[in-house]
Amino acid sequence: MKKTIIIFILVSLIPMGITGGGLYWVVNKNARLEKYKHTKGIIIKLNEDKVFDYPYQKRNLYHPTIRYFDDNGESYTFNLI
Repeated sequence: MKKTIIIFILVSLIPMGITGGGLYWVVNKNARLEKYKHTKGIIIKLNEDKVFDYPYQKRNLYHPTIRYFDDNGESYTFNLI
């Protein structure tokens, strides 16, 4: 009986630990994102790629190329895909 109670308590603590760890990660991720500097960018190009989707149909995938500037005026360009 004592072993069963101990096993039940340990098995109950595992999901609680996973849930608590997930909540801790979400809170810290949001706090970290708020520390980043905000900037504005412009979409300079809209790229179109052909992808094959199940069952082997061609579909268009659109993704932008974005340019933004930092505080020093230096330009950065990246593809959002």
